[in-house]
Amino acid sequence: MAGDPAGRASQDRLRRLADRIPGARLVTVDAGHLVHTDAPDAFLAALRSFGL
Repeated sequence: MAGDPAGRASQDRLRRLADRIPGARLVTVDAGHLVHTDAPDAFLAALRSFGL
């Protein structure tokens, strides 16, 4: 899970990292670095999308 699409780590780089992990997928939440505090509803929705 990533926050801040305009942040220091590019979305392309994060996507490449996720592609290297079997079964992984990247979810980006439009929030700052502290996704869970900046956008708690979106954070929980993203966790639920992983089946947690």
